[in-house]
Amino acid sequence: MPCPFCQKEHTWSAEEALEMLAQGPQKVRAALAGASDRELTFAEPKPGGWTPAQVATHLMDTEVVYSLRFRKLLAEEDPTLPAFDQNRWAEALLAGRQLNDVLQTYQRLRKQNLGLRRAAPAGTLDSAGIHPQCGRLTLRDHLIHMADHDSRHAAQIRRIRDAYARSEA
Repeated sequence: MPCPFCQKEHTWSAEEALEMLAQGPQKVRAALAGASDRELTFAEPKPGGWTPAQVATHLMDTEVVYSLRFRKLLAEEDPTLPAFDQNRWAEALLAGRQLNDVLQTYQRLRKQNLGLRRAAPAGTLDSAGIHPQCGRLTLRDHLIHMADHDSRHAAQIRRIRDAYARSEA
């Protein structure tokens, strides 16, 4: 069955998704390691392309939204799940953020979210709420969808940094 968020087929289990999520922040940190200030502000060479700093901020902001969704799914019956416009957030919410603070917050939120999930009673993977664009979603749907989110964005950061290196050559 395709993912309700992205309509792709994900092949991992919820347990595998949790392990992938646990490793995500380190993959992103590795992709950003040694980046200069100029690299961090170099935009992906496509219309509306993000910078590595925007990608990192997006990951933290996504973790904030998913923190709220996880809590609502674990604590409420049939909650309304918040949506957000990732492109508008990436444009509007970058100023005044320091990359190291962003990465620390992202890593801490992820650790807290994984701790909540792992400590939750059996059966909570099927806890469901209503998302304004995607309809009825479970905690399992969220975990499965998000499992490779960090890896995809770490690869995006590496592509942007490679494009930057080519532009400087």
